Order: sequence, then structure tokens, then C-alpha cells
Amino acid sequence: MCPNHWQIPPLPPPSVSSNFDVQCRVWNELPGYLQEKGYSLPENHSDTALNVAFRQQGDLWDMFKSKPGSLADFNIQMSRLNSGRRDWYDLYPVQHRLDEGKSLGPDDTLFVDVAGGLGHQAIAFRNTFPNLEGRVVVQDLKAGMQGHPEVEGVEFEEQDFFLPQSIQAARLYYLRWILHDWPDKQASHILQALVPALADDSRVLINEWIIPHRGAGWQMAAQDLNMMSFFTSKERSEEEWNILLDQNGLKIIAIFRPDDAISECVIECARK
Repeated sequence: MCPNHWQIPPLPPPSVSSNFDVQCRVWNELPGYLQEKGYSLPENHSDTALNVAFRQQGDLWDMFKSKPGSLADFNIQMSRLNSGRRDWYDLYPVQHRLDEGKSLGPDDTLFVDVAGGLGHQAIAFRNTFPNLEGRVVVQDLKAGMQGHPEVEGVEFEEQDFFLPQSIQAARLYYLRWILHDWPDKQASHILQALVPALADDSRVLINEWIIPHRGAGWQMAAQDLNMMSFFTSKERSEEEWNILLDQNGLKIIAIFRPDDAISECVIECARK
């Protein structure tokens, strides 16, 4: 093989569609979009390079409503992106943290996967900790959960995360790849809808990258570009996470960091 070429592993059709029919189409519009905006990123979640690429109003989720096949491909691609990354519960001391709070019964809620889609994380959590007491619940909009598997011990519940959290006093509220989709204003609304539901021993687990000011890996830099292109948002630095959480009634208890370049941190938060 020529030394200046890479052998790319074959992609399944949904990943090809998601990458080329959606992502590359949006990236192609980004230079002109930024020039038009004077290289100043708007905070309007519905004024993005995505809108230019697809010539429609609304955000990515509105686009998926008109293109259900793209949503199905996107969900498959999201599950594929977990490959090679460390599971969050390998970093976070689940059992130790649960032992610090009150005991849970079968009717208490152990784990809420906020905007968890098809439930990949919740299902993996339940399979890893089958003997833990308490409900495991996946929340999302109806369209986001469409076609979810039926798994014993995992419930699916329709919930808009901009509305007050319907499950009170769960032990763990888990947000993976959620807040990076939203500029600070809307991310604050999501947190403000969640915080009133927290008990003293509830923990919010934010499973996202913490981007360094220098030396970010290419995957992290590419995802930061995706956030800008699709959502006028970004991957956040540790300082930016601290500010966002503090302004919305949360304090960081601990940050659990992986030892590789592609896995996400677990930011553990509690009510202030």
C-alpha cells in the first residue's frame, strides 16, 4: 500500500448517508455562511449552515421530521460512534456513589437517560448492573425513540427536555451529547428544566468532551466544527462548563477523565 494513503474501513449504508448526504452537505455551505455572518456566530439555533444547505427553517430535528429516513440513518450512526470509546460507567464509580445515598427500592428511579434516543446507554447500563434496584428510564421526543427495542428493565417515556422534568428525585440523570448541541442560552433552559427535580443525593452526569484551549485531537476539533455548522454551538472548555453549570444551579462534584483521545469525560454535578 502506498505510504501516503489510508485504508478506510467500510462504512454501513446508514453511516455513508448520514456523513455524505447530511454532514458534508452542511460543511460545504459553512464558508459562505460564515462570510455572510461576518465571521460572528449567531446564537439563534435556527440560523445555521444547516438551514442554508437544506433551504428550510428550523433546526436539525425539524429537518428530520421531513426526512424520516435521515433520522433513522442518524440514529444508527450515533450508535456506531460509540465504537472504540470507553463506557462512561468504566470511568464513573457507580456502585460507590450509590452507596453514598439513600437505598433505592424497585419503585424509585435509579437512572434517567435524558434525550437518550433508542436507549443504547440505558440498555448497556442495565445490562452491566442488572442487580441494582430502581427504574431505568429513557426519555426523548416520540420521533427520537421511534423503533426503540423492547428491553426488560428499561422503560421509554416521552419527554421534552425544555419542559419541567417529570421524574423527581432520580439518583442519576444522564446527559450524553446533549448540551453540546445547544448554545448557552438554550443549554441553560435545559438545565433549568432539570434542576428543580433533583434531590440532595441526585447527581447529574454530563458525558461530553472537555476541549482544551490548545492541542485538541482531530476528532474533537471536527466535532466542534459540526456543532458550529449544525447548531451554532460548540464543544466546551472546562472553564465554559463551570460557568454554564454554576449559572444554572449546579456545582461540579468531580470530573472523570479518560486516558484516550476519543472518549468523553464524565462531569458529575449536584444541586447547589
